[in-house]
Amino acid sequence: MAAPVDPNKLSNTFRDGPLASHGDKWDALWREDFTPWDRGGPSAALDEILARAARRELEAGVLSPPAGPGAARRTALVPGCGRGHDALLLAAWGYDVVGLDYSAEAVRRAAENMAAVYDGDEAYRARDGVGARGRVVWLAGDFFADDFVREAGIDTFDLIFDYTVSSYRAVS
Repeated sequence: MAAPVDPNKLSNTFRDGPLASHGDKWDALWREDFTPWDRGGPSAALDEILARAARRELEAGVLSPPAGPGAARRTALVPGCGRGHDALLLAAWGYDVVGLDYSAEAVRRAAENMAAVYDGDEAYRARDGVGARGRVVWLAGDFFADDFVREAGIDTFDLIFDYTVSSYRAVS
């Protein structure tokens, strides 16, 4: 029988350590496979927001997929991407996406997740009206530094989707 999980493990992990130690602690949690924040799929709310925006753009006649290979696409950043569910969803909506996580282990798992689900899971199919899926780049780095921007090769993003990173920084 497995040992019970401490219900306060996540908060206790970060309680007494300085902010500078948090990145390594996130990576350790990933290596332990302790990821209670992972919902196992993309955010339904994000999908609905993107669908509503696409409907408005279609009605206005402004939504069109990029014209041909190499054409500019909208760009998105998902800091704290974890297993990459939301980054893959954004790519399904036609965005070129940078999935960023401090944890190299999380980034490794995001790439594995992409290989496992991308072509077989309906949640990640290219959406109607947006053409082909965008590309996804996985990077390990600190959202609060700008080193990842150079590595990503994108210096501005049309959309940044974050529901975890800023709150962790705020409470630290």
